[in-house]
Parts: sequence; structure tokens; C-alpha cells
Amino acid sequence: MNPFIDSIKQAINKHNARTFALFLIPGNLWMSLFIWRETFTINGTRIISLFDDALISMSYAKNFSQTGSLTWYSGAEKVQGITNPLWTLLLSGFHLISNQSQIVIMLVIFFNLIIINSVSLMVYLILEYLLPKTKDKQKIKVVIAASIPFQYSFMYWTIRGLEVGFLSLILLSTLFLIFKNEKIDFKNFVSISILGFLGVATRFDYFLIHFAIIYFLICQKKFSFTIVSNLWIKLGLLFPLIFSASVVLVGQKIYYGEYLPNTYYLKVLGFGIESRFIRGFESVLKSYLMPLAFIGISAFIIKKITIAEKLKEFFYLSYALVFTTICYVVYVGGDAWEVFGKINRFISVIQPLFVIMIGVGISLVVNNVKFDQKHFKWFLIILSITSLGYGIRLNPLRYNILFPLIVIIFFIIPFFLVRSNKIQQKLIFSVFILCIVSSNSLSIASWLQSGAKDGMDASDSQNYLIGLDIQSILKQNGKAAVLLAGAPIYFSNRGGVDLLGKNDSYIARQNPNFTDYVGEWNSTFYPGHNKWNFEYSIGFLKPDMVAQFWGSSSITDFGYTKYCMVNSDRSYFLDPNSNKIYWDKVKVC
Repeated sequence: MNPFIDSIKQAINKHNARTFALFLIPGNLWMSLFIWRETFTINGTRIISLFDDALISMSYAKNFSQTGSLTWYSGAEKVQGITNPLWTLLLSGFHLISNQSQIVIMLVIFFNLIIINSVSLMVYLILEYLLPKTKDKQKIKVVIAASIPFQYSFMYWTIRGLEVGFLSLILLSTLFLIFKNEKIDFKNFVSISILGFLGVATRFDYFLIHFAIIYFLICQKKFSFTIVSNLWIKLGLLFPLIFSASVVLVGQKIYYGEYLPNTYYLKVLGFGIESRFIRGFESVLKSYLMPLAFIGISAFIIKKITIAEKLKEFFYLSYALVFTTICYVVYVGGDAWEVFGKINRFISVIQPLFVIMIGVGISLVVNNVKFDQKHFKWFLIILSITSLGYGIRLNPLRYNILFPLIVIIFFIIPFFLVRSNKIQQKLIFSVFILCIVSSNSLSIASWLQSGAKDGMDASDSQNYLIGLDIQSILKQNGKAAVLLAGAPIYFSNRGGVDLLGKNDSYIARQNPNFTDYVGEWNSTFYPGHNKWNFEYSIGFLKPDMVAQFWGSSSITDFGYTKYCMVNSDRSYFLDPNSNKIYWDKVKVC
């Protein structure tokens, strides 16, 4: 029997399994509604897509399944335009099942639904080991675990095809192995090391998270199979992680000619550390202010109350992981999509960890305030409703510091009231409900105000149609220049020229452009969207078709007069001398 599976079976009995499954039903209905909301209709046919970055990985995966080459398209130069090699290899498996894009995408979405439900299960199992097995605590565990599908950014990035949920599952599985026993034996350490390798192979920056975990275990002397007092023994415990990182780096160097993914050079090289720090700090603060405030409050409370040693260890490790993640995000300058209300993709990996922290914190509140059964039922109802609002907007009034600060102040009040024996229970409960309802209302109002659909998702249908147009205009060996390197190339099955450099090592090493003719949104540092060189991408590489272009309605404004414009529902530019174009299908040029 696998010790990992055996531990799960021991932790959850049949009754708890039925209760847990029942509470997961609303979350799965919510995710099904989200998936339906992401679909669009083309000529009477219902279509669904993934996030564009995910479709870059899907292009690599499709090409690998067809040709055995892990590149952007068949015949493309070996450039690592992906940051998730193991995840991309997993995606290639779905392309072996079917060659129809819609079937493959639905398989990927279904797989990610399984991952999200598995993350919910791991949250429950971790709480099972952290909290006492009392009737009230059991209900709290189930409610907290069942809130995972409602954590909007985590759910969004996972369902939309990125590796966020997979990495989170690896992280929580690691924490499960750590906290299910007082000490970690050799078998568990081997399992933890394997999980670390899977995480690093999925995204190399997961190395920082796993390093923080191992370092914490060494400092806490959590190992039962050796005495961690000698420096060399401590370093030896880091060897599996260092070995894993070396395998990934050397493998990338051998295959792609570079130790790090091309996107690292694209997003970091040429940008001053000051500009990255400023944007990274602002993006974290503006989109993650309330959770960081909760973490600070919990750190204060833990020092004031008596809790089990295992709970203290869990909080200390959680603080270390949050701190490590935030530092990394600040270093790279944040993500490109915070402005759309999506939490940074790397921060989203640890979002379920924060949910566990809330669950433990709620349990501590319940310990201090003895609710009667009627009040406790209302407490759980309010708590479950809160997960919806909390998940939709971690910061309900994003990119506005003042109002979240006011909300945070109101949230702090109940924690201090709990410490006072003079305050009546009903008053504490009333203030808690007021804070919850206020925050939840702001979150839902903000979401509804955006039309319950974020701006970047509205372009899915447009990008899909561009892909179909490229396929209908270009022959199999033709190439189209694109801004979005995902959907247009994946759905067209044609070659491409990446104007923004994710799949072009030359562009990735260019100096950044800070010009306002392409719009204010990237006239300053904007990760992954500040580098382009038309003289190289269009003048030198000579794509047969320019399907997308920066900032002007005509590329002839930039001296490329040989290209002629095709006007249909969308405007494209074609090379009139190219023999890789179906000219009989082009109406005007």
C-alpha cells in the first residue's frame, strides 16, 4: 500500500467523505457556471478557449505529441518560450488522445477540475491533522475546504489551463506529509523530495518555495532519521533539491541552449532593479493588501494566545512561504494581469495555504467564543458565504488603498474583542457578521460592476477567429506575425513570428521600449510587454502575414510598404511576393 494513499484513507472516514463531497457540490456548480461563461458562439457552434499563455504551452505540447520536438510549432527554432516544461509534457498527453482542439481543451479543463477538487481534499486533510477532531471543528474543516473552488484567482488560472493548481497540489501534498506526523521519517523525506522535483520541473521558481520548506524543517529539527546538528548533514538534506534544480537547468541548457527560460530574459534583462521592485511592491500591495493584513493580524494573535506546538509550526512555515513568494514577486516586478483583478499567478499557488490559515484562525476564534448551536450554524453559513466574496476579490476595491484599509480596520475589531471577557458574545458575533457582510457585498458589487466578466476574457473569440483566418489565408509552411503567441498559432496550426519575444531569443535580449504610441498601459515597465523590434521581426524575418500589430492601423507607417492590407472583418497585412498564401481566398490586397 502506498503510504501517501494509506495516510489519506486513515484521515478521512466514510461519513466525513460523504459530508465533504456534499459541501463540494456548490463549488463544482460554480466552476461549471464559470466554464460556461467563458464559452462563445461562432456560426452557431459553442467554442471554449484557454488563457493565451496556456495556449502557448498547448502549442508546444501539440507539436511535441506530433513531432517529438518541444518547440512552438513544427520546424521552429529551439527557444524555451514556456516556463512550465513538466506541465507542458502533461498537456502533450491530451493531444495524443485527440487531434481536435475543442476536445483537447475540454480534457484539460476537466483535468484541472479534478486538480481543484484534489486541492480541496488536501486542505481538509491538513486541517484534519492540525485541528482537534471535535464535532464543531469537523464542520469548520469541511466548510473551509469546500471554499477552495470559490477562490477566484486560484480557480481562474487553474481552469484556464495554467499550472497554478498543479503546483498548489504539490505544495499542499508536501505540507500534508509534514504535518501528519510529529517527525519526518526517511520514507516521507523521499516523498517530499520527489514532490519538490515535480514542482521544480513544473516551474523552476518553485525551487524557492521548496527551499523555504526544507530550510524550515532543518531549523525545526523535524527529521527522525538523523541528528541535524552538523552543518554538512544539514547541507546533505538540501541535496535532493539541489540535484533536482541541476537536472532541470542542465536539461534546459542541453535542449534549448540556455539554462533559464527565454521569458526570464524577456521580463528581467534590461529592466532596472528599482523599476521592478517598485512595480512588484505596488502590484502586491494593491492586489493582496487584505490577505497580507490578515496574516499580520494572525501573527500578532498567535503571540498572545496559547496554541498547540503543531499549529505554531504551521503558522511559522506559512509565514516563511508567504514571505518567500512575495519577495520573489517583487523581484520580478509582479505579473502582467493584476490590473484585470487577477492575483499574481505565483501568489495564486499559495492561495489555498492562506485559506488553511483562515480555517485555523476561525477555529481559534471559536475556541475563545463559545457559540450555542443556533449561533454556530449561522456562523458556518456566514463563513461559507464569505468564501465566495473573499475569492472573487481578495481586494474588493482593487488598486484603491484607502477603502481596503477601512475594511481591514473593521475586520481587526472582532479579534481584539475576542480577547476581552467583558464584551458579550452576541456583540462579538454581530460585529463579525457586519464585517463579513460588508466585505462580501463590496466584493460581489465590484465583480458585478465589471459585468461578471473580466476584460481580457472578452478577447477569446477574437483571438480564435484570428487563428482561423491565419489557417485559411496561409499554407501549411506559412508564418504569421502575432502579438499573442498562444491562440492565433494554436488554432491556426501555422508557424509564427512572435513580435513580443516570448518565443524569440533575439527580441528577449533587446533593450525595452517605453513609448506611448502603443498605449499608456505599457509605456512604463510592464512584464513581458516592453520589447519589440519591427526591423528584425518584420524587416528581417519577413513573415508572410502580419496578423496583429502594435499601435497603428497600418504597418506602412513604419516603412514596410511592400505589405498590402487585406480588409475583411479584421485587417491583416500580406507579403504580395509570398507563395505561401492562398491568394485565391484573399478578396482584396
